[in-house]
Amino acid sequence: MVSLQEQRAIDLEKLVNLLIKSLCGLHLKTSHQI
Repeated sequence: MVSLQEQRAIDLEKLVNLLIKSLCGLHLKTSHQI
């Protein structure tokens, strides 16, 4: 069984990964426009 704390850590990791991906995507889009 996965504990609640571990589940939160996994969710947080997923959120951070998504955030990094979106930030990288934004950076790529803006750098192409310039």
